[in-house]
Amino acid sequence: MTLFRRAMDGSLRDCPVRGVAWRYFLGALSGAPADWVGQLQAQRKEFDVLCDEHCVDPTRLADAPEADLSVVNPLSCDEASPYQVYFASSALREEIEQDLRRLHPGVAFFVRPDVQRIMLRILFVWARMHPAVGYRQGMHELVALLVSVHWDEAAEAAEAEAAEAA
Repeated sequence: MTLFRRAMDGSLRDCPVRGVAWRYFLGALSGAPADWVGQLQAQRKEFDVLCDEHCVDPTRLADAPEADLSVVNPLSCDEASPYQVYFASSALREEIEQDLRRLHPGVAFFVRPDVQRIMLRILFVWARMHPAVGYRQGMHELVALLVSVHWDEAAEAAEAEAAEAA
């Protein structure tokens, strides 16, 4: 049975590759399944680069030996100052964090600080990359579904590996 047919008849609900199916249907994976591992590794590297670009930590830059402290300081009005970017983005971070705090408060998974940090990074980077759209209330609900499915899939894979090793 094809992956699409299984998705349409609802038989992917308890499938261990549900997250892989979502990636495929959302266009994050293409071509033959043998190519998917390489695609995922490349996408993770690309996301790390985007995080480095958009999630600016000005204190880390200020500690660099070659830093021009007339630009890299919190009081600088220079447009090239990483603090200007950081302060301008703080409202966006706060808006996303507020929505994440309200996300399924009775579900322990979504209250976990590590899970909230992951979702914040995803939403923040996406909003910074798409300034015409930006962040909109409700986007956190969509990301929560994806993170939850992928988290469960990773946990199941780790359990299977542990069982094979034993």
